[in-house]
Amino acid sequence: MEPQIRFSVNDGDGLVASALLGLGLVQLPHHMVDAELDAGTLEEVLVPFRPKPLPVSLLYAGNRHAPKRLLLLREALLEMKR
Repeated sequence: MEPQIRFSVNDGDGLVASALLGLGLVQLPHHMVDAELDAGTLEEVLVPFRPKPLPVSLLYAGNRHAPKRLLLLREALLEMKR
């Protein structure tokens, strides 16, 4: 069975707005809808069907001086993994 498509959105903010208007289900990263989830204006459904997290790689030239912002990003990513 193919769902009938009435409209299409290809922008994260547009998807949030569509969900807030009750136009359907959306699949978005949590950081895009944290405020709406906390406020109760959106609720998470189909939790058992969440996609698996994607791996993230950080590549940089190890033979050069790394900028502080890069080192801070690396530390933040490592902290999230713990």
